[in-house]
Amino acid sequence: MSRGGGSLDPGAGTTLTITADRSSLGEGSSTGTVAVTWSGGTVLVSVQVTVDHAPVVGGIDVGGPTDCSGRTLTTTVTDTTLQSVRVAWTGPSGSGQTAMAASGGRWSATIGPFPIGGTVTATVTAVDAAGHTTTRPTSFHVDPCPG
Repeated sequence: MSRGGGSLDPGAGTTLTITADRSSLGEGSSTGTVAVTWSGGTVLVSVQVTVDHAPVVGGIDVGGPTDCSGRTLTTTVTDTTLQSVRVAWTGPSGSGQTAMAASGGRWSATIGPFPIGGTVTATVTAVDAAGHTTTRPTSFHVDPCPG
């Protein structure tokens, strides 16, 4: 048997594999119909595909002064089955991580303080129900605490 045609002996069977291009579909379930035609007629077979993309993490805004106090990170994350959004950071004052909170379609967390000045790298990680993970890093400078 081939994609374009073929034949089977009476009582014989074969496996029919259908591949769907899901690239233009949004998340969720979509249905379609496949027509299987043979000398005995045509059968319409309903086909359902499920699309689950990885979360999309938008640009990260870093708010607050450049002094050693904490900084607020804000971003957008889109996914229909989002499970968690966290931020982890590392810099001259050490490292840490915390959950980000959703409010008004944005995710935010306050990190720090940073008593030792220098460059801090923060990475936002979003995970959906299927375990798809997306990360987005950003870096920013903090001034040392006086004294």
